[in-house]
Amino acid sequence: MAIDLPVGCTLQLIDGVLYAVDVTRSTSGPTTIVKHWPVVAVHARSDHGLSPEVGDTLNVPNFGTVYGARNPVTSRATGAVTIADKCTHLEELPLPCPKVRAGIETRYNVYTCIWEKLMARGWVSCESRPKA
Repeated sequence: MAIDLPVGCTLQLIDGVLYAVDVTRSTSGPTTIVKHWPVVAVHARSDHGLSPEVGDTLNVPNFGTVYGARNPVTSRATGAVTIADKCTHLEELPLPCPKVRAGIETRYNVYTCIWEKLMARGWVSCESRPKA
């Protein structure tokens, strides 16, 4: 079963273990790549009494394996997490083409990693945008 997962890195609790789950799209074809990285340390923000929690989004590391954590609702920085050097689980899921009207030509653009449809003005995205 193919599921369209949102791209990004989030903190998730799986079987009682905290993971940084990184979801990306493949540049070689319509595939979603999901990697689970175990969290080895949590670094709280002592100045505001905040600590990274399940569901927080993770920023690209500034150095090494330390990721900044941010609350997805308030956008406040909640601290940081250190992840393991190797992912423990790698999964490749098919990324199906979104539904379009019959007769409309579609393609997966490997440069932008999105599905596109051919309209009168040219190729445009046929993926729905996430609701805010």
